[in-house]
Amino acid sequence: MKIGCIIEARMTSSRLPGKVLMDIWGKPAIIRQIERIQRSRFIDSIIVATTINASDDVLVELLEKENIPYYRGSEDDVLGRVAETASYFNLDVVVEITGDCPLVDIAESDRVIERYLEGGFDLVSNNLLRTYPIGMDTIAVANRVLQETARSTGDPAHREHVCLYLYEHPFDYSFSNIEAPPFLRDAKLRMTLDTKEDYEFIGKIYEELYPQKADFNLYDMMRLLNRKPELRSINNNIMQKKVR
Repeated sequence: MKIGCIIEARMTSSRLPGKVLMDIWGKPAIIRQIERIQRSRFIDSIIVATTINASDDVLVELLEKENIPYYRGSEDDVLGRVAETASYFNLDVVVEITGDCPLVDIAESDRVIERYLEGGFDLVSNNLLRTYPIGMDTIAVANRVLQETARSTGDPAHREHVCLYLYEHPFDYSFSNIEAPPFLRDAKLRMTLDTKEDYEFIGKIYEELYPQKADFNLYDMMRLLNRKPELRSINNNIMQKKVR
């Protein structure tokens, strides 16, 4: 069984253009995210699904330099782009982590993958019922289901959000949700990279934790925020964009 993590990434973010290449402790954000995902116990390959736009040439140059596999597809049809990527790389299981998660704790993501591998579900996620901070989102879905989804809908919202069609057809597929352990529960906490304030927050997390422990995890981050609650004020006024 081939398990691939597909990271959706592009340079033309509406809120924070170029965010995937913004510097985080000396390296581009996308590289920091990939470093964290590489520690997974289950993921065989990490692939960036970017676009055919000329604006993403600079991202592709970085990926080629770092020997990171990638696929280029439609900017607006994200579902199609991810499905094409999964088909091109012949994946059995797709682990979806969007390209704005440079703090993702892959040990918590592995809990999602492990539940999927236990069998019985088409899709396992940790955000069907959100208990983790925003930015820890991980989905494991069968590639056959992803391909079926891509053939089944032309709804613009479904094409923009990879698993929205599945979530809106709960009686057609089997789901499971992983909830955060008590100490890690904070559904409103932003650990995603989407605004200047998020970038400042993430920079502070790396500044505080990375020099002592390069593979810091979500427990380390929550302990830091308990010690320094003022860090939460950096981006706690940012509203998460709604899917619909």
